[in-house]
Amino acid sequence: MRSFLFSLLCLFMIAQLSAQSNETIRDVVFEHAHKLFKPNRDTNSIDLQQYKGKFIVFDFWNRFCSSCIQQMPKLYELQLEYPDDIVIIPVTKDDLNQVAGASAKQLGGPYEFRLPSIYGDTILNNLFGVIANPDVVWLDRNGEFLVKTSGEALNKEVLELVLKGDMSLLNRVARVSKMQFYERIGLHNVIESEERRDSTFLSIKMTPYAKGLSSNILTYKKQVNRKNEKLVYINKTLYEMVQSIYDEEKNLATIKWIDDDRNRFIIRSEKVSARFKDRDSLRRITDFAERTAFREKQLFCLFVAGHDGISQKELKHAALQVLESSLDVKTGIRPQKMQCFRIEAVSGRVERGKEQNQYIPPEQRKSILSISELIKYFNNTYTNSPILTAKGDAVLNEPLNMILDKRMTADEAIDYLKNTGFKIEVGYELIDVLTID
Repeated sequence: MRSFLFSLLCLFMIAQLSAQSNETIRDVVFEHAHKLFKPNRDTNSIDLQQYKGKFIVFDFWNRFCSSCIQQMPKLYELQLEYPDDIVIIPVTKDDLNQVAGASAKQLGGPYEFRLPSIYGDTILNNLFGVIANPDVVWLDRNGEFLVKTSGEALNKEVLELVLKGDMSLLNRVARVSKMQFYERIGLHNVIESEERRDSTFLSIKMTPYAKGLSSNILTYKKQVNRKNEKLVYINKTLYEMVQSIYDEEKNLATIKWIDDDRNRFIIRSEKVSARFKDRDSLRRITDFAERTAFREKQLFCLFVAGHDGISQKELKHAALQVLESSLDVKTGIRPQKMQCFRIEAVSGRVERGKEQNQYIPPEQRKSILSISELIKYFNNTYTNSPILTAKGDAVLNEPLNMILDKRMTADEAIDYLKNTGFKIEVGYELIDVLTID
């Protein structure tokens, strides 16, 4: 009961953080006993007071987050390298049985849990506004909030700068800065005031990369009555933004655009390719500082607000004009002849090969729940293969319960689909593609 009341108190504190001091934050972090699961499966409570004088890093995770599990070895190695200056503590809402089960699955494997983890947590998750995992919260040696970042930002390069007193890179990659944490800025000050309700009201603002905003922050928008907010694109590449703006009809062609992470349905001029990089380019950058510089130069935000009398299509048309003018590009749609695998579900199809799933390592498994999800995965994974399309829009929504092995080649994947009862034809189709000049 006491823990429940304390959780309610923290929820109240979240709503009032702009008026709270670091002293209150330290009280919550240091004066509450947290339940701890150890790698040897023992449990006890942990008093964080013992870590005063060190940097404290909370890594928020859950048992369903594969990227969280996969970075467990990195956390352990960093802790071993900086034992006197930093303490890294995984934190999860999962209960004891769930954490024990997740730990048992990884025992003896490459992602074995070797750090103690706080479990059954609501206090820290609520206090720091954790919405998605992995989220990382950094506290300084005095227990004061520094920033909240992605799990990627918890690395040796950033840590060594922080320990030298250089917070420049840490602040550059912050999802939530110290000021935003206390003031809960979110999207409140980005878009024009909703008090402007006249029928001609239209506000479009395009900005460079916003380090303090992420998809997580958008959740706070639900808590704010912003009647005029219509379109918000945060930290997108040029190509992602064009794809999103052209998303109007929700038809087969549109699904190809929006799910096209590798830009296979975008035709771009040499000039555009030289100036603007795609998300795949970011994936290939291993140096953290270079990844940060890429985000700052290649990611953009677009905020569109307008009166309810302005249709979504009109808003997107206006937003597209602003984007084209701001970045000096021209976009359009044209048909392109492309070689395709056309997939068709066969009546009475029976799943086969499920018994083989147990031999696929967990990190190599890809769960597929629908035909549209299958098409997205295939086209973004096998980029040198003909694209996969559905024969008829109705096929897209057919439910699946399929596990694919990420190690399969394109030909092996097609053979597997055929063996599970799908009919697949090879041919050419005129596909609507986006053009950017």
